[in-house]
Amino acid sequence: FVDLEAPICTMEDGARLSVDIYVEQGTGYATIERTRPAYLPVDALMVDAIFSPVLKVNYDVEAARVGQRTDYERLIIEVWTNGVHSPESTVREASSILRNYYDNFVADMEKIHPAARLEAEASVETPSGEESVGAAADEADPNNHHSRPVRDLELSIRSENCLLRGGIHTIGDLLSKTREDLLKIRNLGKISLREIEEKVEKLGSDLPTEKSEDKSVKEDVNP
Repeated sequence: FVDLEAPICTMEDGARLSVDIYVEQGTGYATIERTRPAYLPVDALMVDAIFSPVLKVNYDVEAARVGQRTDYERLIIEVWTNGVHSPESTVREASSILRNYYDNFVADMEKIHPAARLEAEASVETPSGEESVGAAADEADPNNHHSRPVRDLELSIRSENCLLRGGIHTIGDLLSKTREDLLKIRNLGKISLREIEEKVEKLGSDLPTEKSEDKSVKEDVNP
């Protein structure tokens, strides 16, 4: 992106100017103190460079309600760009970079203590006399948890991000997927699948299987 409105010099009437301008690619903001490119002549003048397409960013966090729960928050982000990239694409790329950074942390932790972490989570018990509102509602209505978000399962960050990336936002969405469907989601491996199955079993449900679906289809075709 070249700023055609950037002032280069001030000239008097009748003056002429001949100048060679070198344009380079980069990221972020680069000062004139950066390493001098080898292709520049000795008498070339370097200037500060802004490579980022983002001109301005503003954000706000406000309270939000999802169903009967009022402890959610909504993030509002406003982004202005120079037109090289749209605000949507810049937010998407920044989110992808941030997600990959955190995925590295989670992957390293699961690689070091995969079994110990799952056993620790499975051994956690709810203190006597303390029950969540969601759990109490599920006992009254076994199908009520279908509309609850997957975050209520209290999965690890990696597993939850994988589900959201796969378009699974509610427990009902999750219960409509088979083990094979979940394993097709990028970065969702057998350890994450085992964790998800344990959380689903605590709700008194199970993930559907391909075999059960095939059987039901045959029964419908051949009564």
